[in-house]
Amino acid sequence: MSTAELDALSGYAARATWPAGFVIYQRGAPADGVFVVLRGRVVLRSRVKAGRGFIPAVAGPGEAFGGEGLSGGVVTATDARAEE
Repeated sequence: MSTAELDALSGYAARATWPAGFVIYQRGAPADGVFVVLRGRVVLRSRVKAGRGFIPAVAGPGEAFGGEGLSGGVVTATDARAEE
């Protein structure tokens, strides 16, 4: 996101800081908004059979995540965890 876009969104935002390893949301949880990373990174994981998973995306500074649960459905499709 550009600085102008972040500035426009900041009036609607709540700020939170999460330590490394903090689970922001889990797959199947009700979606409640879009998140924008300001520092560090957030790893999104999708689970497949036998408890295995893959990482479809890593969100870094200026990138948004969490919107997948707001479009078409009411739950999130991935797990999101703060990594740095």
